[in-house]
Amino acid sequence: MELRTLRYFIAVLEAGSLSRAAGSLYIAQPALTAQIKKLEGELGAQLFERSHAGVTPTPAGLQLYEDARRLLSDADAVRDRVLRLPKGPEGSVTVALPLLLVSLLMGPVLASLKRTHPRIRVFVLDDLSLMVKQAMLERRADIGILVDTPAADELNARPFAREAMFFCGKDVQGDVAPLLRPQVVLQTLAREARAMIERGQWQARWLGGASGGGEAAG
Repeated sequence: MELRTLRYFIAVLEAGSLSRAAGSLYIAQPALTAQIKKLEGELGAQLFERSHAGVTPTPAGLQLYEDARRLLSDADAVRDRVLRLPKGPEGSVTVALPLLLVSLLMGPVLASLKRTHPRIRVFVLDDLSLMVKQAMLERRADIGILVDTPAADELNARPFAREAMFFCGKDVQGDVAPLLRPQVVLQTLAREARAMIERGQWQARWLGGASGGGEAAG
């Protein structure tokens, strides 16, 4: 027994005529008649009394009409429930990223992901950059954002964003701007850092000597 055949049966009963039902179903009357006879053979019961005026349902036909309408309604409900199921990928993913990037990135990303993939659950692991890398290596996170990608040889890393760095200050005479080339800047920073360290060591020695002299004078 097929749902299509039950629909044909209901159409015939409600139309009261095989010819009118065939016209509403857009099929040939002989084909419709064959379907009804096949249904009667499957059920082992006569469903219609036929006459020149049309067809009238038998008691078996009336019982089948009630059951068929309920069956077809249930079938339509099943189809609707399946069609209403959410579509798209489903699951959970853990994202690890440095603390400072959480407020900058995750808000818009999570809002967009909720709209496009509502069945995906996202867990955020925020920590220091070193701990983010560790979470990736230990597989506690599925994906992460690292600041120092050259140190991530064990991971499959791809460029995500590049950030420019600027030296800011007032250059009244215009003497500093020509020197702000990357190589010159790095050399200058290294020289200044070395000078600061040397001054710090000299100050430490001077303070140590001054302290010792004070105690001797006392």
